[in-house]
Amino acid sequence: MANFASNGWEVYFHPQLFGTQYQKLFERVSRLQKQLPEAEYKTHATVKLFAAITIAIETKIPSDPLASHFALTGALKRYGRVKKMGLPERYRLFFRAFDTEELKAMSY
Repeated sequence: MANFASNGWEVYFHPQLFGTQYQKLFERVSRLQKQLPEAEYKTHATVKLFAAITIAIETKIPSDPLASHFALTGALKRYGRVKKMGLPERYRLFFRAFDTEELKAMSY
C-alpha cells in the first residue's frame, strides 16, 4: 500500500508488517468478488474486515489520531489502537502518531 496524506497527516505503512498483510487481504477480497454472488460478497467476513480496516486508516484515524478513544496507557502510551469501530471483536489495529512542528505523521 502506498503512503498518502489525509487531514494534514502523512500516513506511512511498515512494508513487511502492515503492508504485506494488507496487500494479501486485498488480493483475497478481489478473488472473493470474482467468485461470489454480490449478495454473498457483501456479507462475507473477510470483505467486512477489509472494509473496516480501510475506513479506519483512511478516515477515522486521520481525523484525530490523538483522540482519547485511541489512547493506550502504561508502556504502550506512545501508540494508538483501533478497537471495535467496525472491526470484528478479536481484531485490533495499532498505530503511532507523530505530531511535531516539522511533521505530522502516522505509521501502521
